[in-house]
Amino acid sequence: MAMRSIRARLTWAWTAASIGSLLVFSVALLAVRREILFQQLEERVQNEAQHIVKAIELARTTGTEPMLVKEDPLAARSVGQRMGAFLSLLDGYVLVQDSTGYDIYASPQVSTLSVSDRDRFSRSARESRVGNGMQRVRLFNDEVLLAARDVPLSDDAKYRVYAALSTREIDESLDSIANTMFVVSPILVIVSMLFAWVIAGRAFRPIDRIIDQVEAITDGRSLHRRLAIGAAGEELARLSATLNAFIERIETSFGALRRFTADASHELKTPL
Repeated sequence: MAMRSIRARLTWAWTAASIGSLLVFSVALLAVRREILFQQLEERVQNEAQHIVKAIELARTTGTEPMLVKEDPLAARSVGQRMGAFLSLLDGYVLVQDSTGYDIYASPQVSTLSVSDRDRFSRSARESRVGNGMQRVRLFNDEVLLAARDVPLSDDAKYRVYAALSTREIDESLDSIANTMFVVSPILVIVSMLFAWVIAGRAFRPIDRIIDQVEAITDGRSLHRRLAIGAAGEELARLSATLNAFIERIETSFGALRRFTADASHELKTPL
């Protein structure tokens, strides 16, 4: 019963250690994966913004100004048709402002935002003071990673380019990993528990044999027998050697007691 109790306690200890290790591994995996995904998303946003800058610079060098001022002074300013067609091919949220902060191009994703989200996005874009800034913008039902670029026109004029991609893909990827771990973890814990139970049983098997041998020897008639010192381990070999020495001393004591009893009986019988 004691061996079974120790075996059970070792199994539960192994299982608890496995659960703790699995939990730490899962948290570390999610954290590392999240960091990698954000780095990849940041690179994509940076490349997106750089593509817009290159397109504007190319249009300027070829003599096609990206911004088109219509004949009607009251009409809204916008980029040219070819530039708009190119910008519409880009993913995510794209916004281009002139030197006065006026939006001359807004991608379909930006255009479909609610009024509050559009104001929040534009305000965050204008507040991005650094030329190559990168920041996160929280919308109503989404969070985007925003990159800002400057396209100088003159000493006191420039275009401001903003590109942003949603972080929803990162959340979906992390949720997928978490769900997989949630399904796999119980299976791993059960397998670990069975493995610990079997290993603990095999580890205590030599001790069970020693107990059986000691019980067979200590009946008083088999003190001449000794425990077998096998290759179960240095600790069990030392235990067997110690028990053998103890049994040998008991056998010697029993032999001396038998001789004393025989001699006393002989001495008592002689006068009679």
